[in-house]
Amino acid sequence: MKNKQNIYRAANMLKILLMTAVFAGSLLGQKVERPDFTGIWLLNLKKSDSPMTKLYRGKLEKMERFASRLEINHKDPTIKLTETFMAEELDNSKNVIGTRAIGRISTVYNSDGKGETNKLDGRRDWGSKTEWKGNTIFVDRADLNAPINRTTLEFSLSKDGNELRITEKTFQKLPAVGFRENEIPSMGGKSIYIRYQPAVKVDK
Repeated sequence: MKNKQNIYRAANMLKILLMTAVFAGSLLGQKVERPDFTGIWLLNLKKSDSPMTKLYRGKLEKMERFASRLEINHKDPTIKLTETFMAEELDNSKNVIGTRAIGRISTVYNSDGKGETNKLDGRRDWGSKTEWKGNTIFVDRADLNAPINRTTLEFSLSKDGNELRITEKTFQKLPAVGFRENEIPSMGGKSIYIRYQPAVKVDK
């Protein structure tokens, strides 16, 4: 009797193990759906406090306003970004009557973690490693010409896919603290972008 019970238990255990293996295999075979950051994005100044907005805000005239247009081409693992910084000319009613480009930065990141190098200001090389963390793209970037500087970037999308958030943090290793790395809050911040929706022409 005990032998029959043992055989029955062993058969049930084997069945459970087989079902677990099949379920695990099906999960491995499923393709993980991750966000696609492709699109044209316009900076929302009211919600943003990134280092780039701080840099340009103080340089513009009273009748000009800082603006940014970010174009992303995302074909995983490659993410290409081109950001154009602009000054919007305003009239007395604060309506935009013209724009002029005041800077442009192009960068490429690879989410496979193999690493990449970008020139962020036309002179300095920044080496970085990029990877997925859940539904967020995380970039760890070091200044190859000044190793005391390091920044991190996190790219994330809202649930509806119409808002892009880029959070930047800056770290430095300074002699005054024995070259221990510390975050510099004043040099970090977030940029909030809204997906550009072209106007739809209505046929008359």
